[in-house]
Amino acid sequence: MEKLQSELENDSFIVNLDVTSKESVNSLKNEIENTIGQLDIVINNAGYRIRQI
Repeated sequence: MEKLQSELENDSFIVNLDVTSKESVNSLKNEIENTIGQLDIVINNAGYRIRQI
């Protein structure tokens, strides 16, 4: 992902995030607000699986 980001000619950034953790999501939200002010586009490519026994 970092290689792809380095090839992009814009201000995009890639983040690994635990979407099952409310603290993780809130932390990213605060980081985005403090760094760039607003978020224009999100590509949500999250996967979540519940393991069954």
